[in-house]
Amino acid sequence: MSEPGIDSFSYFLKGGRYYDLKEYGQSTIIYARALSAQQDEKCYHNSANLDYMQGKFRKAIKKYSLATVIRPSFAMSYNDWGCCLSNLGKYDEAILKFKRAIEINTNYTLSYLNWGLVLYWKKEDIDAEESIEKGLRKSVLSKDLLLERYKLELSLVEERLAKAGNEEEKEFLKGRIDGYQWILELIPEKLKKFAEEDTTEESDASDEGW
Repeated sequence: MSEPGIDSFSYFLKGGRYYDLKEYGQSTIIYARALSAQQDEKCYHNSANLDYMQGKFRKAIKKYSLATVIRPSFAMSYNDWGCCLSNLGKYDEAILKFKRAIEINTNYTLSYLNWGLVLYWKKEDIDAEESIEKGLRKSVLSKDLLLERYKLELSLVEERLAKAGNEEEKEFLKGRIDGYQWILELIPEKLKKFAEEDTTEESDASDEGW
């Protein structure tokens, strides 16, 4: 139900501007107003993103879940829901969410990459690299955009590590950092390999044609 006299889309855009400026507290207030005006999947998803950025993973999960109730084909919310579960160490549950996102959109690069990261943390290195490679081969996202995404994830984990209160949590977060460093090295390596393969194939095709 929309509340009369309130333009939820204006709140949505305003909240997005604060989010881009990393003013998460102000953005949270704006998105809360958007949700009070109209409870749609995009408002839930963006509000959940704010919780995610602040490490409030359980709170974010509830909102991603609500977004998928409203729109069952919302692959992005399933992917980000999986990321929350991954941050909580619930790797098998996270994989189910990444699988669901890929079922909806078979070219969803980030879900393949996030699935690969989870496999890496589960010490299934061969399958992890295969998942990363599959996602990158399907990707329409630039290398810079992908690296920016995982650099952000790395910085968030480093912030959590600096505040960690016990050794078990510290060891968990150090493992997370190792995974993000791994994928940040692997992405350019794989993309370079693909580019070289394409060049070789073009050369071979040219030779055959002439």
